[in-house]
This record gives sequence, C-alpha cells and structure tokens, in this order.
Amino acid sequence: MQTNYDSIVVNFVQKKKGHFILVSDDALFEKTFLAMLKTLALTEDSLTLATLDTLILKVKENIEYGNFPLVILELFLKGNYNIEKIKELKNIFKNIKIICLTNEIDRDKIAHILEYGADNVIVKPVSINSLIQKIAFTVKSSGLSKLVDKCKELIENNNLEEAESIVNKILKIKPDSSIAYILKGDIFKKRNKIKEAEECYLEASKRSKLYLEPLKKLVELHEAIGDLEKKLAYLKRLDKLSPLNYNRKIEIGKTYIDLDKVDEGKEYLDEAVKQIKKYSQEILASTLMDIALKIKDKVPHLSSKYIEEAINFKADLLNINDLWMFNELGILLRKQGKWEEAARYYQKALKIAPADSHLHYNIALAYLEGNKPYKALDFAQKALDLDPELPLKGENIAYNLAYIFYRSHKVIEAQKMLSLCFQQNPRHAKAIELARKLRG
Repeated sequence: MQTNYDSIVVNFVQKKKGHFILVSDDALFEKTFLAMLKTLALTEDSLTLATLDTLILKVKENIEYGNFPLVILELFLKGNYNIEKIKELKNIFKNIKIICLTNEIDRDKIAHILEYGADNVIVKPVSINSLIQKIAFTVKSSGLSKLVDKCKELIENNNLEEAESIVNKILKIKPDSSIAYILKGDIFKKRNKIKEAEECYLEASKRSKLYLEPLKKLVELHEAIGDLEKKLAYLKRLDKLSPLNYNRKIEIGKTYIDLDKVDEGKEYLDEAVKQIKKYSQEILASTLMDIALKIKDKVPHLSSKYIEEAINFKADLLNINDLWMFNELGILLRKQGKWEEAARYYQKALKIAPADSHLHYNIALAYLEGNKPYKALDFAQKALDLDPELPLKGENIAYNLAYIFYRSHKVIEAQKMLSLCFQQNPRHAKAIELARKLRG
C-alpha cells in the first residue's frame, strides 16, 4: 500500500516528468536509491548518473527533453567541496531542485548549504523510507507556488494592485505564510512605504525563525534608505543564523567601518579572511587529490606524494569525509611495498574515525603484508568487533580475514571466514587453496 510520501514521489516522476540526477561515488547510497525506485515500481530510466564535469550538461539535456530535474549531489566528492556548485546550478537553472548528500553535518553547515541554494539535505546512511520522505518534501508543490510566482512577476512589472490581491489570496489559504508577508513587504517597498515594508518583513521573520530571506530583505531595505545601524543589526542576525558565509562577514565589517567603528569592522574582516583561508585549503587539497588520481596508474610513487601533501595541507580541517584520501594513499603505499607508511597513515585516519571498521581492516592488511600476523590479528579482530557483518561485504574481505586468522594459528576462526567467502563465491581460487591447507 502506497503512503502519501510514496504517491508524491511517484507522481513527481510519472505526472510531472521528474528525473533524478545523482552525483555520488557512494555505492551504498546508489544501491539504496535503486532499491527505492524498485519499491515504488519506478524504472531505472528515471535516474541518470553524472559526474561533476557532466552535471550541467545532464541537467540541460533533461530540461530540453521536457523533464524536471532533481539533482542529488554529494557535498564532498573526491576532495571537492561542492557548495559553489550548488550556487552555480541555481544561478544557471532557476527552477531545478537540489538535494545535498553528506555523511555528517552540524546546524551551521546546513544553514550554509540551504542559503547557497540547496532545497534539502540528506545525512547518510539513509533508509529507503527516509529517502522517500526527503524527496517527497523536496518536490512537493503546494497550490500556492503558482500564486507566489505570479505575484513576484506582477511586482516586478509594477502591477501592484493585482499583486496585492494575490497576496491576500495566499494569506486566506495559509495565514501563517512567511513568503506572503515577504511579498506584501515587497509591494510596500515598491510604493516607498518603508515602515510598512519593514513590519511585513519582520512578520515574515517571526513566522519562520530559520528562514533567512526576510532578514535579507530587511538588510536591502535599510541599505536603500541609508540606515546603516539597522542594516548592521539585520546583517548580524543573519550571521548568527548562518555563520559560515564569509561574504556576509565582509559586508558586516564594511558596514562597521562606514559607521566609523574600525576596530569592530576589522574583527569581522579578519574572521572572513580566516574562513576564506579554510576554503582555500579545501580547494588546494582538492586540486592535489585530482592530480594524484590522474597519475596514480603511471607513477604511483609521485601520486602518493601528492596525496600526502593534500592530507598534510588540510591538517586540522580533516574530517570523516576525507577518509577516502587515506584509503587511496594506503593502497598506493602498499602497492609500493611501503606497508609501514600505509599503516601509519591509516592510524592517523583513526583519529578522525576511531570506529571505522574498514580502517582497522586496512591496517590489518598492511601489517599482514609486513609479515606481522599477530599485529594484523589485533586490528582484524577490532574491525570485526566494530562490524560483525564486515566479511559479508565482499568475498575478498572474507578471504583476507581468513588468511589473517590462518597466519595467526586461529584455525576455527579462519574456517568461519572461509565459509563466509564461499557463500559469496564458491569458486574463489585463493579460498579453495587456503581450505586445503586448513584440512592439512
């Protein structure tokens, strides 16, 4: 039986020609998404997989085909911090919807993402039901949306009486509508009724505490009339709600200086510079990783140096989204026989994600390659303690764990891991050979 959320998503695809464009390197999320389509009896044709390089082209093609694109984009993707990509998409394609994907996030980052144009945020991992709900909330269109669009058009063309009539209609349908009060404020502003416009924007802000648009309107209003004190007050309220916007901090600093409060202005300008430096670190680390990935097959030793540089450059900015960098480096170092360096970098990553079972597993492999089976056993056991399902996540994972147990003279545990390997691939050649050895 379909839920209301199910119906909204199905209706989006089948009636409104909605089309999903996914930009992600997360195989588990892609698998979950495909399972969601199957659950809703939607075909895989409703999904396009894209890269950052092809995303704009894919969106443009879908619009030309008459589709309504919903972009689902990783916030962090192979070192790229895609906040500017969200803004770029919204600037090019005004009416598309964007959902941002991320592993973990705080309120400040969510505010920043939404302010840059994302329509929703999904924190992974996510269940099928939660995914359906998030998409439903994102694409759900109320009967008010057409009225709002029409009203904006009328205000822009100075048809203020007709626009006012539409605002009144919206308020009858939804008396607590923030957007209605913003539109009402825009009408008063066009009529040069500043006090009434301010009251409407304030009312809009009261009705939706985390909605930034009313405060932005108040900033614009008081800038237009030269009231710098009030402009500054609303800029600071915006900064409190969304503190990661360095452009706003620059504007606050400038406004303080325009008010001859240089010390206060410098404080905000310095904070903006700090945020820009952090952003620059993200860009440089991303560039270094891009170089490393392009040359890793040809010159792995040089590739690993670029990855080390990227990791060292990010320093205190490293977070769970950067684990892939350590994994890439560890694989390259192990291929070069540098298992000690690989183990050292994996253990550095543990400071970021101490409960990551795959990290412990990779450290175990590094020690195994260094002929340290008992050290490998310690980390293999920790990986299994953290995630008992780990051996079922790949036949080679199960085999490698079996081999670690075998080398550590843990026969029963080795046999158990082999059985899990054979469940996934009964013809696994190395596992068959190891099974012979275990039988004596």
